[in-house]
Amino acid sequence: MILHSLRHSGWLALVACTAAAACSKQPATETAYVSANVGPGSGDAETLCSALGSQQSFLTVGEMLSPTQPTTVPEGTNNLTVNCSVTPGANGGYAIQLDAALPGPQELIVTGNVDGTTGGTVYAEFVNSMWGAFQQSDCTLTYTYFNADIPMNERIASGSIFAHVSCPEAVIQGGSITGSQIMLPDGGYANETCDAEADFLFQNCSD
Repeated sequence: MILHSLRHSGWLALVACTAAAACSKQPATETAYVSANVGPGSGDAETLCSALGSQQSFLTVGEMLSPTQPTTVPEGTNNLTVNCSVTPGANGGYAIQLDAALPGPQELIVTGNVDGTTGGTVYAEFVNSMWGAFQQSDCTLTYTYFNADIPMNERIASGSIFAHVSCPEAVIQGGSITGSQIMLPDGGYANETCDAEADFLFQNCSD
């Protein structure tokens, strides 16, 4: 009888322990890979980026181990901050809010609604303490990495996205360089803009 009671108590303790472990389970840490650069564009766009004489690295998180797959870095590593959500919506679409930042600051922000197959138009902001902040409200998000198509099953899902954002007319907002207008060869003026581009992979985002 005593042995039976001990066995019964042990079983209850095991159940309680299992339940406690389930209750204490924490969500996976958000991770990110980012390669974000800003600089002169091509053709006429090149003359509109006098703030940056050449392409500059604005934010680098993780690295490319192979031509098809980068390595991501967990939030908190080297003071990296990652805040992201990739939420499924109607008709195969997703709402995305992506933010990766290192002290300095160095930061990439991408927000908007995209199609799960073709991508779409998003807002993006590129920040670097040395060069300032560039933003564009109608950037193009595509599922490419180093100019190659990303396989369909790796592009986007609830809580993750692997893509490229292109902002060929990103306007400088401030920082050590102030935005201005530039005189064009024909004597006219245009707002100073630069070409901002980023490959990125966010995983374990909220959904």
